[in-house]
Amino acid sequence: MQLPQTLTICGSKYFLDGGTTILEAIDPSGRERRVLLTQHVFPSHDETRDFIPGRLFFDGELVEMRSNEEYQLLHLLRTADFSPKTTEKVDGTPIERSSDAIVFGNDLKNIFERSPEDNLRAFADQIVGYVESDAYLQFSLRVAQASDTNRYNVWIVWEPETRNRIIVRLARLLGTGIPGAREFLDSEAPIATNATALEVVELANQYQKADVPLRTEPQFPWALQ
Repeated sequence: MQLPQTLTICGSKYFLDGGTTILEAIDPSGRERRVLLTQHVFPSHDETRDFIPGRLFFDGELVEMRSNEEYQLLHLLRTADFSPKTTEKVDGTPIERSSDAIVFGNDLKNIFERSPEDNLRAFADQIVGYVESDAYLQFSLRVAQASDTNRYNVWIVWEPETRNRIIVRLARLLGTGIPGAREFLDSEAPIATNATALEVVELANQYQKADVPLRTEPQFPWALQ
């Protein structure tokens, strides 16, 4: 990946699909460059689109997580110059928001209230902040889990010495009372069948809070925590 020495950001696009953000820029040679952060709300990959959810791209090329290229690109965004294009109608007059317009959501409200340069700076800062966060890594993990085509059966793990404690905790989770939890545990039935990886993760998070360990078949490729 060939990164320029500097960037001048001159345009942006923001989509209401979960946060897809595009920065349009030029490098010192005048070449047009493009920074893309794809939507990072919905982990399922849309097969009709080329880009992986929640990832950073430069000129259409995926930037590897926590790589030197990622570090350099974020530095470029931090130190970029901003020279917004003038947004005009077909007849050449500037586009202005109607006094009768209704704006839904703080994201759009902030966009309308900021200057064009401040909008570019804000989008660049948002990309940098998100890519540097743990949420960026965590969402990438959820994307991988969403693409897992396996289906899992999930059981509670217990030993004779932990049986009574597990029954008490399970009674709270299931809301069945002690007798119902004991009957369920003795049945050796799974708590979930044919579950997706994301569903397994949600179950594991719920049961971990109650200190009830789980196991899956087939074996889950990620930590059940």
